[in-house]
Formats: sequence, C-alpha cells, structure tokens
Amino acid sequence: MPIRFQCANCQQRLSVSSRKVGARAKCPKCQQTLTVPTAEEAERQLAVATAAAATAPGLPRETDPWADFAVFDDDVEWVYEQETAPAIRGGGPRTGAHAGRGSLPDHVDPEKVAVSRSLLYMQGILLAVVGLVCFTLGVLVGGSTVGEPSAENQPPQPCLVAGKVTYKAGGGGLLPDAGAVIVVLPQDARPEQKAPIDGLIPAAPFPVPTDPGLQSIQSIGGEYARADVNGEFRLRVPDRGKYHVLVLSRNARRRPSEELRRTDLAQLGDFFMPAPDLLGQNRYRWQPQSIRRDTTLDVVFE
Repeated sequence: MPIRFQCANCQQRLSVSSRKVGARAKCPKCQQTLTVPTAEEAERQLAVATAAAATAPGLPRETDPWADFAVFDDDVEWVYEQETAPAIRGGGPRTGAHAGRGSLPDHVDPEKVAVSRSLLYMQGILLAVVGLVCFTLGVLVGGSTVGEPSAENQPPQPCLVAGKVTYKAGGGGLLPDAGAVIVVLPQDARPEQKAPIDGLIPAAPFPVPTDPGLQSIQSIGGEYARADVNGEFRLRVPDRGKYHVLVLSRNARRRPSEELRRTDLAQLGDFFMPAPDLLGQNRYRWQPQSIRRDTTLDVVFE
C-alpha cells in the first residue's frame, strides 16, 4: 500500500509507494529535502497533523489547488493527497496519466475506463435517433416496394389504345382518314414467320381472323386495326410495355420528293414481308410508344 505522510516544512500531504521507504527527495511543493518515512512513522505524523488541523482555522482542503495535481521527482514518485483518496469526477480513482513512472497505487484498477454519465446519455440518445431514422427509411422504402411490384411479378394488364386519324385535304381542312391502318407491335418480340402484307394493306378488305398476316402480328402480342368512317379506331394490346406503332394512311399520298427512311424499312422488315410494298405510296407514321395504361393516340397527315 502507498505511504501517506506530510511535508514537515509546508505541511503538504503526499503519497508514495511503500518501496520508496528511506529514499530522499525534494517536496514537489516547497522543494524542501525530506526522507520518505516508514508506514508507522507516517501514520504517527498524520495523526498529529490531523489533530492540529482540526483546531486551526485555514483554507478548506477541498479548495486547495495543489490537491488535484501529481508531481514527479527524479528519485521518488510523489502524489498530492486529500483527506480521502481523490477520485476522478464521473469515474474511478485519480491516477493513470497522473501516476507517471513506477507502479500505480493499490486502489487503482488499470483495466477500467472512466466515462461521464452525460456522455453515456448522449450516446444513448444518438443511437435512438439513428434507429428511428433507419426504421422510418425502412418503412418508406419497404412500402414503396410492396405497393409497386416489379413488372415481372405483375399479371398481364391489357391496355386500350384509341384515337383518330385525319389528313389535310386540298382546301386546308382536315378529313377523317377512313380505312387507315393502325398496327401496334412489341419492340422486343419478333415473329417466327414475317407477316404477309396481302390482307394488311389499306386497299385490301379488313383481314379475317385466319389471315396469316394478322395471326403473325397477334402471335407476338401485337394488334391490328382500321380507322372507321370517322377516322376513329380502337384496339387492345394484351399487356403494358414498349411498342412500335405504325399508322398507315388510306387517303394521304407521299410527295414524289419524299423517300422512305432506311431505318424505318429496316425495322419494319423485322415484322413484314416485303415492307416497302406494305407502305406503297401512302404516307405513314412509324414511332416508338410506351404503353402503361389506356392511351389516346391522334395522328394528322398533312
């Protein structure tokens, strides 16, 4: 155990390891040379000093600024002492960095770390806030995922595509393009056999259900329609998705200077045979179309 005694010159209370008995060193406060006493002599000195301090007025020990510091000598390790073993506020006994060289006092547990109570409260509040934020984000993300399942997991949802096809007459007015052809084809599908065009061109009668061209279109999830006398049409695709839409006029003709676009012919050639004969001299519109719900599609040929 440490030896606790008092400097005979300045009455500063000191503590030192018991193995330093008999060593000479300077008092860290008044620099007076003294000898470390034995435990018995130290107890006697402290008893006398305590009795004298009880009857003498003076500065209270707990307000003495020297009581909170550790000072080290070349030969002896000194620690200022209070009436009781000083403790680090919020933790264990005061040593650690104050102990310096040599062994720690017997009342110090070097395996423990002092943490203030307020710091523990702050950490707990921080963890609670982080947990609440993570929970909220999880509910939001999970709710959106559950509410909107991916397209692969959804059942087919047929969509209606309707609209009107008109063309500009010689006088500048718009007339219904009766007999115009409307074809909707999935972008990512190709028929095993390209559709023959004989029953699909605007000049031909409306194809019967067994028409090879119509069956080829429907086999990949596409659909075919003709505009009525008012230029209006309606067709239904079997599911949502990305499509190509072909609108082929019955009454509007291409100008001699207008040439068929090579890219259009290349894409149409994946579905129809032969694609140029399907278009003939009629004006047309070939465009991609994303269909996610019932869609209105109006086309004007000028």
